[in-house]
Amino acid sequence: MSRRALWTCAGFVVVFVVFAHAGGLDGGFVYDDHRFIEQNEAVASLAHPLRFFTDPGSASAAQGIRPDVWRPLRTFHFAVDRAIFGLAPMGWHLANLALHVANALLVWVLLLRILSGAYAPRAALGAATLCAALFAVHPATVESVAWVSSRGDLLAWTLVLLAFEVLHRPGAARTALGAVLVALACLAKESAVVAFLLLPLRDQALPAATRPPPRTTWARTLVLAGVTAAYFAARLWVMPSSGDLPLLAQTSLPDGGRAAAARGALASLGWYLRVLFVPLGFPFDRNVYTDPIPLGWGEPSVVLGLAVLAGCLVAGTQGLLRRKGAQAFACLGALIAWVPASSLLVPLKAFAAERFLYPVLPCLAAGVAVGAAGVATRLSPRGRLVLWGAGGAVVLALGLLAQERTRPWHDEATLWAAVQRDEPMNPRAYEGLGFLLYREGHLGEAERAFSTYREFQPYDGKVHAELAALFLKDYYDLSTTAEAVSAAPERDRVEAPRFLLRQSMKESRAAMEAWSRAGLERARGDRALVRSNLEGWREAAMEHGDLALAEARVANELLAADDRTTPGAAEAYAERRLRVVLASLVASAPPPRRDGTADLRRDLARRELRAQLLTDVEIDPALSNPMVKDALLPRFAALLAEVPADEAVRRQRVTVHLEAVEAQSGETRDRTLAALETDLALLAAAHPADRGLAQTLAAVRAKRSR
Repeated sequence: MSRRALWTCAGFVVVFVVFAHAGGLDGGFVYDDHRFIEQNEAVASLAHPLRFFTDPGSASAAQGIRPDVWRPLRTFHFAVDRAIFGLAPMGWHLANLALHVANALLVWVLLLRILSGAYAPRAALGAATLCAALFAVHPATVESVAWVSSRGDLLAWTLVLLAFEVLHRPGAARTALGAVLVALACLAKESAVVAFLLLPLRDQALPAATRPPPRTTWARTLVLAGVTAAYFAARLWVMPSSGDLPLLAQTSLPDGGRAAAARGALASLGWYLRVLFVPLGFPFDRNVYTDPIPLGWGEPSVVLGLAVLAGCLVAGTQGLLRRKGAQAFACLGALIAWVPASSLLVPLKAFAAERFLYPVLPCLAAGVAVGAAGVATRLSPRGRLVLWGAGGAVVLALGLLAQERTRPWHDEATLWAAVQRDEPMNPRAYEGLGFLLYREGHLGEAERAFSTYREFQPYDGKVHAELAALFLKDYYDLSTTAEAVSAAPERDRVEAPRFLLRQSMKESRAAMEAWSRAGLERARGDRALVRSNLEGWREAAMEHGDLALAEARVANELLAADDRTTPGAAEAYAERRLRVVLASLVASAPPPRRDGTADLRRDLARRELRAQLLTDVEIDPALSNPMVKDALLPRFAALLAEVPADEAVRRQRVTVHLEAVEAQSGETRDRTLAALETDLALLAAAHPADRGLAQTLAAVRAKRSR
């Protein structure tokens, strides 16, 4: 094969990569890109690169979600992109495209290694180029290329394929370099852990004349196995498994057992078969939280998966026995590359996704290339021309389909619209649309989308908690934005904020109920998210006031209980402070009107709530409100002695003193005015622009001077 022919074929492969995937360059950040990249402060600096390798929390900015991935090389790669491109998405997409170009060329080299010497040179070159182009343009690669968060798949398999090329020839230096490359691949994404099993199959697929000696192959396999074991040890050290999860798992086993996980994995094989051979529409990943696992082994999807598995095993075993190494590499290698993402060994949140096919495609390309080269060798020159023309037409058609599948990844709206269009019953579409609509300020439409999602997933605590936080944020936006306040009708200025607070409390309750009923892991939660939800619940209830203070008390007590059950943690200052503040609020509440039975019931409820809140701070509920306020003053003093900078407590003490001073006289009134002046002076000094504080301070000083 001439050098010119090789360069021409390599250029052909690159052109088709660009043809199929360049449309994604003007896309933005979507889906998990927000938490892995945009909101992730860890990748904003390269000052401490070792942090990416020692701190799994650096991978994502998600709040309230237990660190569930450790891909430090991918995170480091993101930090490099951030340093070069900032948050301009085109540079990030260009990096993904460059990695896919490299992978397509490495697959082309791999196929040439397998075919050269076993087939006629022109047939080998044509088959290798055609099948490398098939790998490059297949729509199943779009998710990995167009979605920046899938960088790990691209980077890991660039390193694995490069390691295979390095290990093509013997030599200790090559063995060491190959081991380093595989170690880095594992640090890019855990799917690379099977490289040590693929290496002997790759070597067996090579022609006998270029195949490394068996002793070299097995020695290198053991070295790579040792590298993989070291990776697992490092992963366990950095990311110790949670007590309620299987080893190295992202989530609990679906439906609690390995059998259900196996049924889900088998069902995914049928899904992959459709994605590979009928690459139409926009198939989105299948998720354990939103997609049902087959209940029985006789379901059609499971039976089809068993047939696919058995067929690959039989064909691969036959290839080994008959010394057809390429056949074994294509069939057994594809299964091995699939296993890490199958949830058979380690449960993952997604049990099927197009990106999981990326490591499988080079193996399948090898099988197709061997078949194409064999056919081309037996054909006449005209027949070979027809074969390559038909193959080129297939590549062109797949490239057009890849272009079409790239478009939905342009932005969040087109992504979730495509999922909804292709799979109207996929709840992920409605969840994604809900978050998108909220971020754009369309609260009513967001609520409808979330309501649809909840019809599919009523026990998803995370969505309830996120929606509660969104309602609370919208309340503050409505309450503090002058334009929003002035534009709202007079009635809405009162009713809309209270409605948002009620909705926030409702969703916080629903989140707690979901986690209690289904368990944290199954309902997408963890202790940090529970605490965040409780804090938001308490905050919304205190803002709402009146009988909602009962909910503030419940949330506050749950937070205090959580502190007490945390080993080595004392009851938090914030929870103790809130008890005093709640008691102060209930003692300051105006007496209710008594216009009928309903108001009498509310009055009784208020009295019960008052008794509970005062009992929490060890004050006799039988005391009058003025006496309660006097009893609260030492509690405020104790809190301020502990944290003098707590302005919330100081302001609340000012409120109590202002209410009490009107009914006081003599020395008691003088002491209260003196305390008021001290507190107000401190607050006014900290906030010199607050005219209200300055006016109140002046009024207190005037009273003292009289």
